Amino acid sequence: VLDHVKINGNNGNGAHGIVFKPNGAARLIVSDSIFTGAGEGAYGAGLLVQPASGGSAQVMLERVKVEANIFGIAADGSSSTAGINMTIADSVIASNVNDGIVATTTSGHAPIGVMVKNTKSANNGYGIRAIGSNVTVRVDGSTITGNGTGVAAVSGGALLSAQTNIVEANANNGAFSGSLAFK
Repeated sequence: VLDHVKINGNNGNGAHGIVFKPNGAARLIVSDSIFTGAGEGAYGAGLLVQPASGGSAQVMLERVKVEANIFGIAADGSSSTAGINMTIADSVIASNVNDGIVATTTSGHAPIGVMVKNTKSANNGYGIRAIGSNVTVRVDGSTITGNGTGVAAVSGGALLSAQTNIVEANANNGAFSGSLAFK
């Protein structure tokens, strides 16, 4: 559990603000925290969730600011066969060189489910991106603006909208791959 944490200027190629790589079932809760200036060149994230072989992660991020990193928040299931379940709520993800929020996995590896609620993703390379057939990102009540590409679902990833989002004024707004029905 991390509360009121500030990590700034952890630069260098491959440097991250937080790296969460559990080798078993684990939980990460972060609230009211700021992550800026992580990475250099092509790699580095404000928050990287990448379970090791056999590891799984349940992650709750609330009222976090992830700004001016190479990647903002990255959920990467390519090293595990267990899953990642992540919620990002009431947060600001801004001015990251590549993706603001990205969930990616490769065939046969960890399934990823991400819920993005009441969050702003602005001025990133990609606002929100889902990569891989075992990835589902759900977005509700969020604003995606000023990015190179607003939203993108590639390689079979699912990026679902609750129809309460604003995706405007991106160089390319992109498109959600489907809608999310309320239950």
